Amino acid sequence: MGNSGEQIKALVPAERIISELKNLSSITIRLPKSNVYSPGLYYFFLKALAWEGINVIEVVSTYTELTIVLENKDVDRAFSVLKRSFT
Repeated sequence: MGNSGEQIKALVPAERIISELKNLSSITIRLPKSNVYSPGLYYFFLKALAWEGINVIEVVSTYTELTIVLENKDVDRAFSVLKRSFT
């Protein structure tokens, strides 16, 4: 897990770890504030990844950001797919 993982574990010593995934990366897409009024916006990005056979481990969203967590081995390809989606 590396040093940062050990630091995180030290911050929450009473927590029981259920699962631990390694070799993950994330891509964060900044979104306009108007995104809350755009049906299917997340689907647009996730569909593009699915069509390329790229597995998404986790999706985290906030009001103005969408973060997609992937395995390290998929991040370059995923970035290319998402970049093409914008053009």
